[in-house]
Order: sequence, then structure tokens, then C-alpha cells
Amino acid sequence: GTNGKGLQRIDPETGAISTFLVGKSGESQIRILTETSDGMILVGTTGAGLVELDPRTTRKRWFEQSKDGLSGNSITAVVESAPGVVWVGTSNGLDRLDRRSGKVEHFTEADGLSGSAVNGIAIDASRHLWVSGDHGITRFDPAAKKGKIYTVADGLQGSEFNVGSYYRARDGALFFGGSQGFNMLEPEHITENSHVP
Repeated sequence: GTNGKGLQRIDPETGAISTFLVGKSGESQIRILTETSDGMILVGTTGAGLVELDPRTTRKRWFEQSKDGLSGNSITAVVESAPGVVWVGTSNGLDRLDRRSGKVEHFTEADGLSGSAVNGIAIDASRHLWVSGDHGITRFDPAAKKGKIYTVADGLQGSEFNVGSYYRARDGALFFGGSQGFNMLEPEHITENSHVP
């Protein structure tokens, strides 16, 4: 992905470079690249929404901000939770996108997110989403459609997390980078204190 020159593919045998413009009007800044389980490439841009690219045919499909579409055109995170289902972070919230039907479901602070901006998304072994933003990290339960917010009071390095600074390691540990360093979370070891002081 490039900053304004589309998506480029290099042929390892010949060194030839192929360029794919992803914005409807040509170039756009590419922030996120994710390969889906069916081999499609999801391209998150800073202003042209999310583009699904078939690398075999170069066919493109756009998902953009609209009443029935994405919550924003500035894509900050993309993760596939099941074949055909992706979670998209935008500067305006969290979206569940069914790629087959094109149906989008929006989630915001009213659903338990720590804020409207989503800066990263990782999925744990229990299929919960861990969503970083500008006001902490939220463990979001997609089945219950509710979130639990973690803040500095819970041991986070700071409240603000960086766009694109998230990673799930092979052992299931989740990493989120922020303005004061980074946090490593081991979701299976996090327990809730049910006793109110």
C-alpha cells in the first residue's frame, strides 16, 4: 500500500510492478491491508472507505460511509472473525460487515465502546474483540453486543492508543501500542472482580 499511489504488487520472478488504483477517483492513502480466508484483499484507506480487491481478476468492490454503509471512510483497522464477516474500525466507530450481503451493523459508545474512534481491533481465543481507541481498550462481546472498558485504572499504559498499532501473537497475547508505550494483554488470564468495594 502507498500514500497516494494505490496498491502495488511486485512479481518476484521478473521484478515487474503492477499498480492498482483503489479510490474511485484514483489515488488514495492506504492504511490497512488484510487478506481474507477466501483470498480477497481488503484495503482500508484514509478517505475512500474499504475496498475489496480480488487479486486474481483485479475486480474491486467498495464499502463506503452512508446511512446503510460504513460509519466512516477513514479506515483504521480490519479483522476477519469468520468467513465473510469482517470487523471494521473507523474514526466514527466499530462496524460489523457481512461481505456477502453487504449489510453493515454499527457499534458506538452506546454499545459499550470506550469512545467513537477505533484505532485497533484484535480477536481473542474466545472470539471477543479487543478494540483500542482514544479512551482505553474495550473487550467487546459480539454475541451480547456489549463492551467492557479498560482504562489506566486497570493498568493500561495510557488512555490513548495509536492507529494501526495492534497485534495478536501466536500464543494469543494481544499487543496495543499507545502514547505512553505498549500493553500486552493475555485475555485468558483477565478475570472480573465481582465484589464491589
